[in-house]
Amino acid sequence: MTNLVLNVSPANFADSPLEVELFDYEDHIQLERLRHTHHHTHVFKRDASDEGDRIICVPLKSGTPSLGGRSDVIYTYDNLWLCATLIRNSLINYFHSIRRVLFDFLPIKLVADGAFNDLLLQSTPDGFDWVEWLSVRPLFEIEARVFNLDDRPPFVGLTIDLRTTNQILWPCSKLMEKGFNPIGLYVKRQMESRDDRISPRFQLVGRVEQIRGLELQLNDAREGFDSIAAEDAYLETRFDSFERCLAHAFGPHLHIVKARLEAQKATLRNGPQRLDRLTKVLGYISDKQLDLGQGVHFTFGPFFEQRGRGAVYQFPSVQQAPGATYVFDPTGERTSRWPVDAGMNKHGPYSQRDFITRPKVCVICQRERSEPRSVPLALHRLGGRFFGLE
Repeated sequence: MTNLVLNVSPANFADSPLEVELFDYEDHIQLERLRHTHHHTHVFKRDASDEGDRIICVPLKSGTPSLGGRSDVIYTYDNLWLCATLIRNSLINYFHSIRRVLFDFLPIKLVADGAFNDLLLQSTPDGFDWVEWLSVRPLFEIEARVFNLDDRPPFVGLTIDLRTTNQILWPCSKLMEKGFNPIGLYVKRQMESRDDRISPRFQLVGRVEQIRGLELQLNDAREGFDSIAAEDAYLETRFDSFERCLAHAFGPHLHIVKARLEAQKATLRNGPQRLDRLTKVLGYISDKQLDLGQGVHFTFGPFFEQRGRGAVYQFPSVQQAPGATYVFDPTGERTSRWPVDAGMNKHGPYSQRDFITRPKVCVICQRERSEPRSVPLALHRLGGRFFGLE
């Protein structure tokens, strides 16, 4: 029997009280300002409910000075979406404390570091120097959210997914010093970070039309960006940009590198290999002593397994979707389900009535492989004619 595994891990925590402050929601600027100023000590979440549109402010430690809101006490089991936000914040704080680079927070995007995780480096032929400005790495996407499965009680769970990401790390100025030509490629600029725990985002600005000294002249550009300094411009990691970078870095060895790289990526995408990597990440996170805030600890259980009948949270029921109905005539009266060959043999193709001339089909096969009349009958159903060959 197949054992299905769902990459969802249930979070476990006690039903505990949390001291909070409540603010009336004004606009997104107010919420962003609160987060930017106090994200090291508080978590903020907008809550639009029957009680009104408000912001829930959760101090991470008890006894934190008030920010001026209305004091209240809430319970974790009554506020699962807030708990999911607190878990996400706790994970971001932990990864930041160990100096891991995060590229986003919803979901958390974490790139695997270390030379052994650079798939491009592992695909480089012997004798080649490390191409430090170019890499292909595993990217983990981690998200805490509330799940409702099969009308069962909701719970907070963690999803972990895995894919690869291409990285072009140098600005165009350094690439140009190495003889790289960015003309025709799209470039982006680095934005100011709102949260020092998250790597700055990039904004697409346009396509390089020509180079004038240390400036890149752009077309198909964002309003206000006719040009950009080469030292401020980074290549968009699109297919054409990355392909040109690979060709520049490896020259005549490009086909060897690409073949090895595709093999590395295929291995990473393989079901058992992928599950093994995800399980290791989950185990690593589960071993840490993390808390939602105010000393409320949480842990993660194993991924959902179809065979895990003794688990507190059960694998959702598996249902078979009905098969497609195939139609073999314009009236819709001649139909069949899978296998489609059965309907084809019974009714013939849908388009046979539109044949201007009967199609000529030549079938070549070993005589002992075919029943005496099977080929003529099959061709007749398809609207063709059979010509016997000796």
